[in-house]
Amino acid sequence: MLRKILEFLGMLAGAFGLAMAVNLFYKPMAIFAGGIPGISIILLNLFGENFNDYLGIIILCVAVVFFMIQFAYMRREKLIKSTLTLATFISLVQLTTPWTNTILISENILLMAIGGSILAGLGVGFIILNGYSFIGTLGIADILSGKLGIPPGRTVLMVESIVISSGSLVIGIEQAMISAIALYMFSKTIHSITFGMYQHKKLLIVSPKMDEIRTQLTKEVCAESSILMANNAINNMPQNLLMIIIRYDQFKLARDIIRQYDPHAFVIASDVTEMIGEGFRTL
Repeated sequence: MLRKILEFLGMLAGAFGLAMAVNLFYKPMAIFAGGIPGISIILLNLFGENFNDYLGIIILCVAVVFFMIQFAYMRREKLIKSTLTLATFISLVQLTTPWTNTILISENILLMAIGGSILAGLGVGFIILNGYSFIGTLGIADILSGKLGIPPGRTVLMVESIVISSGSLVIGIEQAMISAIALYMFSKTIHSITFGMYQHKKLLIVSPKMDEIRTQLTKEVCAESSILMANNAINNMPQNLLMIIIRYDQFKLARDIIRQYDPHAFVIASDVTEMIGEGFRTL
């Protein structure tokens, strides 16, 4: 229970950081660095200044559309956490709008884009590290990846490119270029916080609870894994190693499952820079 409370507080802190990035950095300079906030800022500029106090309401309307699309494709537990994260973020955006409208940190749009992206990346990274996720363009990219068989990184690029291109038509090409830089900085910040999303790690696990760990990992994280035969170097006794390839954003879940069954399990986690051939699929 304590761990869940701490994770919720971590999500709350991350959502607050993201809300501050949107209200203090992105909105004043009309920076639309992808995602639901980016789409909402494009709509805000389309509607006019009279709607400046209602950015949270606009985000809510956009979020409902994404929720309806993703509802059929997300697991119940993940859907609940994603909805809670989004509701918290929307509430914080709307609640902080009145006093952030009077604050202008800088008139330099590039500095605002970089500063906002670092703060937003820290917020999202903190949300992910605490086991929460988002309803939005990342979820749509996941669905497209599964349906089209395209790597998630490419589908994220496709979806976010559509947002940036739409913004260039509404607000302008220069704003789109700045927003593209902001989006790049945002993704790099998330990478540094969460070890990078939509890349892969290899886990080698040694544990007397191997069967329980393997069953739960293949059920909740990835259906593809291998048992490797090895000998203990000290006593020359045979022992099994479980090898599994997972996405970076699944690492916390996998680590929690391993700790649940064996807190003293020996685990090696390493980056996977290239995978060739068949035998692996992402869920």
